[in-house]
Amino acid sequence: MFEPYSDGYCPQCLLEEQKVAMQLNGEDFWECPQCQLQANSIMPGFFALLPLRAKSGQLKQAKATDQIEGWAICPAETASPYFPRPEIFSEAQLKAFLSSVVQPK
Repeated sequence: MFEPYSDGYCPQCLLEEQKVAMQLNGEDFWECPQCQLQANSIMPGFFALLPLRAKSGQLKQAKATDQIEGWAICPAETASPYFPRPEIFSEAQLKAFLSSVVQPK
């Protein structure tokens, strides 16, 4: 069952029924080690998904599952990935965002 809130697991992997904890990368964004989806948590309460996937693959030890609990999954602002666009995704909106806005794997 889809939940529009994050506990630090990759939202894309959860749609595929896989629990993958996101980790901080070299740019201090949360990154999925499996699909390279990125998110930020600059504004508490919002887990904002970025349109660009990570390329570096250099991950730190910090895991989002240790810091994020029940934060709304939303898109990041198009003009600046540092701020969330405070609209909580439905499952259909998340799938559309992943397929049409986020850079392909």
